[in-house]
Amino acid sequence: NISLFAGMNYSTFLHENAHAFLEIFGDLAEAEGAPQQVNDDWSKALKFMGVENRGQIGRDQHELWARAGEAYLREGRAPSPSLRRSFANFKVWLTGIYRTATSLRVELTDEVRGVFDRMYATDAEIAEAKQQQGLGAMFRHGETIGMTPEEAEALGNAVQAAQAGDES
Repeated sequence: NISLFAGMNYSTFLHENAHAFLEIFGDLAEAEGAPQQVNDDWSKALKFMGVENRGQIGRDQHELWARAGEAYLREGRAPSPSLRRSFANFKVWLTGIYRTATSLRVELTDEVRGVFDRMYATDAEIAEAKQQQGLGAMFRHGETIGMTPEEAEALGNAVQAAQAGDES
């Protein structure tokens, strides 16, 4: 049962969307001829929720998954360059509601982050985002490659401006 109006805030749609994703995900995993990656990710999701099969998913598991979806979005790490602006907004909204990640009462693992990444982006988009994030780290720590702090900041700002231009 997905409810969008009682006690609604910026997180409501995102939370309820995670419930819907879980149901659709289960349908895809149970479909004949489901891709191996879908089956592998479904197994990871079941393990995260502490169950062995879809029939064991109850309200507690659904709520855990929905809170995990919110925690994932709250981190603001877009799995693709085209989602960067949206994920930045999610981070602002959800941080305003949940001041700390522990407020969501869920501990995300890298394995579950990967499942959520693949729900929002293709493998190619994920690889591109990771490559761009790696470049960003280089500019944040430019001193290690011989840049002055000012040069590293200027170059980082130029890269961010160029990436923002790609998103519009």
